Amino acid sequence: MAKSELQRLRTAHATVAKLVVDDVVYLPIFKRLEAELAAAEVKDKGDAVAYARAVLATQNAML
Repeated sequence: MAKSELQRLRTAHATVAKLVVDDVVYLPIFKRLEAELAAAEVKDKGDAVAYARAVLATQNAML
């Protein structure tokens, strides 16, 4: 995954974290970004099994 994609996710995650502090309505978005960021970081490392787990966690965060 391109570093710019990871940086975009990190920036969005930090931005939404600030929003959650002010209003918990943003919590589902924060959780999804957190899961997507974790999946992207694992994918970047090349561990296929860990990436599969992270993908499942991302899908669960969207429920």
